Order: sequence, then structure tokens, then C-alpha cells
Amino acid sequence: FFKVEPQFRLGTSYNATWFRVSADIDVTESKGPQFADGSEFFQGSQFASVGAVINAWDVVELRVGYRHNLIRASDVLGSNSSSNNADTLTLGAGLYLGPVQFDLGLQAAKDRVGAGFQTMITW
Repeated sequence: FFKVEPQFRLGTSYNATWFRVSADIDVTESKGPQFADGSEFFQGSQFASVGAVINAWDVVELRVGYRHNLIRASDVLGSNSSSNNADTLTLGAGLYLGPVQFDLGLQAAKDRVGAGFQTMITW
């Protein structure tokens, strides 16, 4: 029905007691599933990303991240300059109250914004 190619990514991180920083890069282009007729499910991408987390007393976490597509939109097969491949800034915050956790995530790119809220109970 469709063909999926492997993707390779390299990453590193540094973890301290109250903060973490990380970076990763796609070594190969991600082209997504390809249908039998040769058409692609989504446009290709090759991302480089960085992020940081600050942890305050294991109760509050603040996060920031940035993702850049190394492939210019004009180089992408069937390019319609999709915003799914645009540079993206992310922000997040988490509140951890014992077994109850709340998490808010925000993202913004050239022509789109998004948000998510999650509540978790663990035991």
C-alpha cells in the first residue's frame, strides 16, 4: 500500500539538578510514507531542534524550544510552503502536585498557533 523509509536522528542533552538543555538534528530527510503511485503522504522535512527546561522544586517546570527545518520550502517535493514545516517556537509549563499533574503547551509558527492542556492523575 505504501512504503516507509528509515529516518536517522542525532541528539544530545545535559541534565542538571534544576535544568535540562537538549539539541537534536535529523541526519536524513523525513519524506513520510510514499504511496504506490509515488505520491507522498506529507512534504519532506529535516529538522534541527533545541530546547530547555527549568525545574523549580519538582513542582513547576517551564519549557522553551525551537525547531528549524533545514530544507527550504522551495526544495520540498510538491512545495506549497506548508506551515507544517515552518520554523516553530514552543513554550510550556507544568504543575506537579503529587499524583495530580497539569501541563500547558503552546506553539507558534509563521501562520499558525496551537495550544494543548493535559491533566494527569498517577498512582
